[in-house]
Amino acid sequence: MLLKDTLIETAPTGLEARMSEAVTRALAWLRSKQNLDGHWLGELGADTTLESDYIFYLFVLSDTSRVYKLAARIRNHQLPDGGWNIYEGGPSELNATVKAYFALKLAGDATEAPHMVQARRLVLQLGGLERTNSYVRFYLALAGAVGWNMVPAMPPELMLLPRWLPINIYEMSSWTRAMVVPLTILYAHRFTWSAPDCRQSGADQVNLWA
Repeated sequence: MLLKDTLIETAPTGLEARMSEAVTRALAWLRSKQNLDGHWLGELGADTTLESDYIFYLFVLSDTSRVYKLAARIRNHQLPDGGWNIYEGGPSELNATVKAYFALKLAGDATEAPHMVQARRLVLQLGGLERTNSYVRFYLALAGAVGWNMVPAMPPELMLLPRWLPINIYEMSSWTRAMVVPLTILYAHRFTWSAPDCRQSGADQVNLWA
Protein backbone atom coordinates (compact mmCIF):
# COMPACT_ATOMS: atom_id res chain seq x y z
CA MET A 1 0.00 0.00 0.00
CA LEU A 2 1.32 3.40 -0.96
CA LEU A 3 1.81 5.97 1.77
CA LYS A 4 -0.38 8.45 -0.07
CA ASP A 5 -3.27 5.98 0.09
CA THR A 6 -3.14 6.03 3.89
CA LEU A 7 -3.31 9.84 4.17
CA ILE A 8 -6.66 11.42 4.83
CA GLU A 9 -7.18 14.80 3.27
CA THR A 10 -8.61 17.33 5.69
CA ALA A 11 -9.72 20.92 5.26
CA PRO A 12 -7.20 23.46 6.52
CA THR A 13 -7.94 24.79 9.97
CA GLY A 14 -6.63 27.51 12.26
CA LEU A 15 -3.71 29.57 11.03
CA GLU A 16 -3.50 27.70 7.71
CA ALA A 17 -7.14 28.46 6.95
CA ARG A 18 -6.76 32.14 7.81
CA MET A 19 -3.63 32.40 5.69
CA SER A 20 -5.34 30.74 2.72
CA GLU A 21 -8.30 33.09 3.06
CA ALA A 22 -6.01 36.14 3.25
CA VAL A 23 -4.14 35.07 0.11
CA THR A 24 -7.41 34.53 -1.74
CA ARG A 25 -8.70 37.98 -0.78
CA ALA A 26 -5.38 39.60 -1.68
CA LEU A 27 -5.39 38.02 -5.13
CA ALA A 28 -8.99 39.08 -5.69
CA TRP A 29 -8.11 42.66 -4.75
CA LEU A 30 -5.12 42.70 -7.08
CA ARG A 31 -7.21 41.37 -9.98
CA SER A 32 -9.87 44.02 -9.31
CA LYS A 33 -7.25 46.76 -9.73
CA GLN A 34 -5.84 45.44 -13.00
CA ASN A 35 -6.53 47.56 -16.08
CA LEU A 36 -8.14 46.04 -19.17
CA ASP A 37 -4.86 45.90 -21.12
CA GLY A 38 -3.22 43.92 -18.31
CA HIS A 39 -1.22 46.54 -16.41
CA TRP A 40 -1.51 47.96 -12.91
CA LEU A 41 -1.14 51.61 -11.98
CA GLY A 42 -0.99 52.88 -8.41
CA GLU A 43 0.43 55.72 -6.39
CA LEU A 44 3.73 54.94 -4.70
CA GLY A 45 3.46 56.49 -1.27
CA ALA A 46 4.43 56.14 2.35
CA ASP A 47 3.68 57.76 5.67
CA THR A 48 4.02 61.51 6.13
CA THR A 49 7.48 61.33 7.69
CA LEU A 50 8.89 61.63 4.16
CA GLU A 51 7.11 64.94 3.62
CA SER A 52 8.15 66.11 7.08
CA ASP A 53 11.80 65.30 6.40
CA TYR A 54 11.61 66.93 2.98
CA ILE A 55 10.26 70.19 4.42
CA PHE A 56 13.18 70.40 6.84
CA TYR A 57 15.59 69.53 4.01
CA LEU A 58 14.16 72.36 1.89
CA PHE A 59 14.41 74.70 4.85
CA VAL A 60 18.13 73.91 5.16
CA LEU A 61 18.51 74.67 1.43
CA SER A 62 16.43 77.87 1.77
CA ASP A 63 14.08 76.55 -0.91
CA THR A 64 10.41 76.87 0.02
CA SER A 65 8.90 76.48 -3.44
CA ARG A 66 7.55 72.96 -2.76
CA VAL A 67 6.72 73.33 0.91
CA TYR A 68 3.06 74.27 0.27
CA LYS A 69 2.19 70.97 -1.44
CA LEU A 70 4.16 68.91 1.06
CA ALA A 71 2.44 70.60 4.01
CA ALA A 72 -0.96 70.09 2.37
CA ARG A 73 -0.39 66.33 2.18
CA ILE A 74 0.62 66.24 5.84
CA ARG A 75 -2.53 68.10 6.85
CA ASN A 76 -4.71 65.84 4.70
CA HIS A 77 -3.38 62.74 6.46
CA GLN A 78 -3.93 63.95 10.02
CA LEU A 79 -6.05 61.47 11.98
CA PRO A 80 -9.19 62.42 13.92
CA ASP A 81 -7.32 62.32 17.24
CA GLY A 82 -4.79 64.86 15.95
CA GLY A 83 -1.88 62.53 15.20
CA TRP A 84 -0.30 60.78 12.23
CA ASN A 85 0.32 57.08 11.69
CA ILE A 86 3.15 55.13 10.08
CA TYR A 87 1.01 52.68 8.09
CA GLU A 88 -2.38 52.82 6.43
CA GLY A 89 -5.15 52.31 8.95
CA GLY A 90 -2.77 52.36 11.90
CA PRO A 91 -3.04 54.38 15.11
CA SER A 92 -1.33 57.69 15.75
CA GLU A 93 2.38 57.24 16.32
CA LEU A 94 4.43 59.61 18.48
CA ASN A 95 7.49 60.07 16.27
CA ALA A 96 5.53 60.63 13.07
CA THR A 97 3.31 63.11 14.90
CA VAL A 98 6.24 65.07 16.30
CA LYS A 99 7.78 65.31 12.84
CA ALA A 100 4.50 66.33 11.23
CA TYR A 101 3.86 69.03 13.83
CA PHE A 102 7.37 70.42 13.48
CA ALA A 103 7.20 70.36 9.67
CA LEU A 104 3.88 72.21 9.67
CA LYS A 105 5.34 74.75 12.07
CA LEU A 106 8.22 75.29 9.62
CA ALA A 107 5.65 75.60 6.83
CA GLY A 108 4.06 78.49 8.68
CA ASP A 109 1.02 76.90 10.33
CA ALA A 110 -0.02 78.91 13.38
CA THR A 111 0.48 77.04 16.65
CA GLU A 112 -2.95 78.19 17.82
CA ALA A 113 -4.66 76.68 14.77
CA PRO A 114 -7.08 73.87 15.82
CA HIS A 115 -5.19 71.11 13.99
CA MET A 116 -1.91 72.18 15.60
CA VAL A 117 -3.40 72.43 19.08
CA GLN A 118 -4.88 68.95 18.66
CA ALA A 119 -1.57 67.53 17.46
CA ARG A 120 0.32 69.12 20.35
CA ARG A 121 -2.10 67.65 22.88
CA LEU A 122 -1.73 64.19 21.40
CA VAL A 123 2.08 64.39 21.46
CA LEU A 124 1.94 65.18 25.17
CA GLN A 125 -0.57 62.37 25.74
CA LEU A 126 1.79 59.92 24.03
CA GLY A 127 4.67 60.90 26.30
CA GLY A 128 6.15 64.03 24.75
CA LEU A 129 9.72 64.46 23.55
CA GLU A 130 11.01 62.19 26.31
CA ARG A 131 9.42 59.20 24.56
CA THR A 132 10.64 59.95 21.03
CA ASN A 133 13.19 57.71 19.34
CA SER A 134 16.85 58.49 18.68
CA TYR A 135 16.31 59.48 15.06
CA VAL A 136 13.71 62.14 15.95
CA ARG A 137 16.02 63.55 18.62
CA PHE A 138 18.82 63.85 16.07
CA TYR A 139 16.36 65.53 13.72
CA LEU A 140 15.26 68.09 16.29
CA ALA A 141 18.80 68.74 17.53
CA LEU A 142 19.90 69.52 13.97
CA ALA A 143 17.06 72.04 13.79
CA GLY A 144 18.08 73.59 17.10
CA ALA A 145 14.77 72.56 18.67
CA VAL A 146 16.37 70.45 21.42
CA GLY A 147 19.81 70.43 22.98
CA TRP A 148 22.32 67.82 21.89
CA ASN A 149 22.36 66.53 25.46
CA MET A 150 18.94 64.98 24.67
CA VAL A 151 20.47 62.92 21.84
CA PRO A 152 21.71 59.40 22.68
CA ALA A 153 25.50 59.13 22.50
CA MET A 154 26.70 57.79 19.16
CA PRO A 155 30.45 58.49 18.95
CA PRO A 156 32.30 58.00 15.64
CA GLU A 157 34.77 55.75 17.49
CA LEU A 158 32.15 53.08 16.98
CA MET A 159 33.78 52.56 13.58
CA LEU A 160 36.95 51.34 15.32
CA LEU A 161 35.36 48.48 17.25
CA PRO A 162 36.89 45.16 16.10
CA ARG A 163 34.86 42.49 14.37
CA TRP A 164 35.24 40.06 17.28
CA LEU A 165 33.13 42.26 19.56
CA PRO A 166 29.42 41.36 19.61
CA ILE A 167 28.58 44.97 18.74
CA ASN A 168 30.44 46.29 15.73
CA ILE A 169 29.56 48.08 12.51
CA TYR A 170 30.03 44.93 10.40
CA GLU A 171 27.36 43.01 12.32
CA MET A 172 24.77 45.63 11.40
CA SER A 173 22.58 45.37 8.34
CA SER A 174 23.48 47.46 5.29
CA TRP A 175 20.51 49.77 5.92
CA THR A 176 21.54 50.28 9.56
CA ARG A 177 25.15 51.03 8.59
CA ALA A 178 23.94 53.61 6.08
CA MET A 179 22.14 55.36 8.94
CA VAL A 180 24.62 54.88 11.78
CA VAL A 181 27.76 56.13 10.01
CA PRO A 182 26.43 59.60 9.08
CA LEU A 183 24.71 59.90 12.47
CA THR A 184 28.04 59.40 14.25
CA ILE A 185 29.52 62.24 12.18
CA LEU A 186 26.60 64.51 13.04
CA TYR A 187 26.92 63.58 16.70
CA ALA A 188 30.63 64.41 16.70
CA HIS A 189 30.26 67.82 15.02
CA ARG A 190 26.78 68.66 16.39
CA PHE A 191 25.76 70.76 13.42
CA THR A 192 22.73 72.99 13.80
CA TRP A 193 20.54 74.74 11.25
CA SER A 194 18.44 76.76 13.67
CA ALA A 195 14.81 76.76 12.62
CA PRO A 196 12.59 79.79 13.24
CA ASP A 197 11.00 79.96 16.69
CA CYS A 198 13.16 77.16 18.10
CA ARG A 199 14.41 79.18 21.02
CA GLN A 200 15.89 77.07 23.76
CA SER A 201 15.08 77.89 27.36
CA GLY A 202 17.82 76.36 29.46
CA ALA A 203 20.10 73.51 28.43
CA ASP A 204 17.52 71.03 27.27
CA GLN A 205 14.08 72.66 27.45
CA VAL A 206 12.66 74.06 24.27
CA ASN A 207 9.90 76.21 22.90
CA LEU A 208 8.95 73.59 20.32
CA TRP A 209 5.34 73.22 21.49
CA ALA A 210 4.60 76.90 22.08
